[in-house]
Amino acid sequence: MSYATQPQSQQTSSKTKTILAWITMAFGALMFSADIGGILFASAFILPGAWWMWCEAQDKKHYKESQEAAMNHKQLRKLLDPERDALVLNSMGDAPQFTPVNRRWPLVWLTALVLFIAGGSLLPESESTTNTEPTSSSVAPTTTTSATSESTSAATTTTLTSTTSSTHSSPSSSSLTTEETTASIAKFADIPIEEPAQAPAPEPLIEQPVPAAPARVYYANCSEARAAGAAPIYEGQPGYSRKLDRDGDGIACE
Repeated sequence: MSYATQPQSQQTSSKTKTILAWITMAFGALMFSADIGGILFASAFILPGAWWMWCEAQDKKHYKESQEAAMNHKQLRKLLDPERDALVLNSMGDAPQFTPVNRRWPLVWLTALVLFIAGGSLLPESESTTNTEPTSSSVAPTTTTSATSESTSAATTTTLTSTTSSTHSSPSSSSLTTEETTASIAKFADIPIEEPAQAPAPEPLIEQPVPAAPARVYYANCSEARAAGAAPIYEGQPGYSRKLDRDGDGIACE
């Protein structure tokens, strides 16, 4: 019985399995990527489908060969005489039978599982996890700056308040004499006032002299160029011209 004359149920089952094989191979191709993890992960889906397609192709090939061998065997037996060629008929044996390819599905599924696990463990991490860490670290300096500014402002306010209170309470005290007040003022006057540091003056810009354009060099012929010690002259050098470079290879007066 050939593949074309199989029962309807077997043909439907074979077509369904073929469709599933194509689907798994297409999904594996979509999951394929350049890194080793993507290759292993995609191979886990491609392997079962590709194995099924290969076994089906081998079965069709072997079935056709066995059918041809069986037909030749049958025709040869008809040509032989049962009594005269009995020895030949007995040595021919039975017609060859079709044997499908051993699918070895347990080994195939085990290999696919190993590829799936290995590929999944080697896949690169998603970009969202990588982008989240710099964001959290960039927020931290902002919080520290705010806390520092608040503490600095509080310290400044406390210092100004204490200074103002002591200044206002000094004149109200009747026990201080004029000499003590004068001495206190002189003491505060002796404290040097820190002047803000001035930024260094920028260095004066020195204009670089513009290089003079090279004088145009012209040689009437190669003899003149050799006499001036300029031969050979390469394209782009002073004195080069197409007239001196006859073969046009960019080297004049070779």
